[in-house]
Amino acid sequence: MKIQNLNHANVIECKLAGIPAQIAVWRDDTYTVMDRRGYEAPWLERKATVSEINALIQLDAEERLDRHQTGE
Repeated sequence: MKIQNLNHANVIECKLAGIPAQIAVWRDDTYTVMDRRGYEAPWLERKATVSEINALIQLDAEERLDRHQTGE
């Protein structure tokens, strides 16, 4: 199923297990792993560990904070 409403999510483009993926991070700190076309991909989520996904989310949050602080 394609994720329809991403208005309240930050979407991270990344690779999981070498496969292009997207992670939608919602305001309540939950996330959805999607394939590169935006379809929910539990099979892809199983190829990565929770700590790998959390590290990508943390890195994205730090980069967004840096951009906000520098005004870029």
